[in-house]
Amino acid sequence: MDFEVLILRRAQKELANLPKANQRIRDTIAALASNPRPAGRKKLTGREGWRVRTGDYRIIYEIDDSKQRVVVSISGIEKTFIPKIQPNRITTPTSSQLLS
Repeated sequence: MDFEVLILRRAQKELANLPKANQRIRDTIAALASNPRPAGRKKLTGREGWRVRTGDYRIIYEIDDSKQRVVVSISGIEKTFIPKIQPNRITTPTSSQLLS
């Protein structure tokens, strides 16, 4: 039985901004209707949902088995999902900071 695929507005905007050459991403989202748990999917940590990779892009989605529905919330380049972590900077207080 096929699932209904819903794409949230934010993901629709991101898909609209993709180059036409990236039909693979659209095909991957369409394929979620027949197989919402494809090989290579990863469970998200810290929130509900799944992530599937298509080239440099990641598609974030949730599965509602009771309603036979897949909801795509984000699709974008991997680097937009991973926050840049700045190393902790250790500074030595100056003598004037110690005296105040």
